[in-house]
Amino acid sequence: MADINGSELTLLAAIAYGESYYRDNVFEEMAGIAAVMLRQMKCRGYDSLTAFTKKERSFSYVVSDGKQRFALLIKTNEVDVHAAYLAAEKKLAELRDEISAKESDPLVVSGANKAGAARLKLLRNRKKGVMLQHKEAEGKDMAYRAARHAMTGGVDYSNGAYFWDGWDIQTKYSTHPKVRVGVQFADPAHNIFDIKESTAVVIKFRQVKETKGGKVTITKTEIGRYDHVYVSTTAHGGTVFWKFNPDYVKLAHKKEYL
Repeated sequence: MADINGSELTLLAAIAYGESYYRDNVFEEMAGIAAVMLRQMKCRGYDSLTAFTKKERSFSYVVSDGKQRFALLIKTNEVDVHAAYLAAEKKLAELRDEISAKESDPLVVSGANKAGAARLKLLRNRKKGVMLQHKEAEGKDMAYRAARHAMTGGVDYSNGAYFWDGWDIQTKYSTHPKVRVGVQFADPAHNIFDIKESTAVVIKFRQVKETKGGKVTITKTEIGRYDHVYVSTTAHGGTVFWKFNPDYVKLAHKKEYL
């Protein structure tokens, strides 16, 4: 493993885990979020994620809003989390093997073997809980892998994004700040929340002042316009990734990341 600061790795993993959609474990989603965090950290001039998230706590709300998924990971370490995942894998595999063996026994299935039938029922009842434990362990381990992937220069699954959104852009569509200034999907496949694109036309003018014969005239000429601020770059799991519309950056004299 590459030499990476452990506390920085844990912080990035906890953010990726906390910000990703809780119902699924999608590596590309977590790695994309991690990539955005690192890109923003560098662009804003910070030398560490710790400094970035301490100074600008609202960029990733999970750092300060007490979200459980963030809290579950921030006090862990990569080695212990991976060990827990391997243990969960083994436990689930053993359970499935025992269920399969019992289900292949006609005497157990028919109920003739009462002890075996009772054991099969117990195993089936236990399976859901074991699968949930496995899913949680898998997600935590995946978050560490995603963070390490981003920190070691792996494929950028955000596709050059500087921002992201989860389900709140759908549930709070009418008041969402990005929707209010305009969002556009570069690819229909990015619209995982099935929301409408929005527009907010802004026209920029140049004023030219001229004096002729003692008379001052001001001519206003359009130099450009844009109707949305954000354009999607990709989408994974329950997250859509964004960057600024280049026309907005140029005409509003903005930075790509701020």
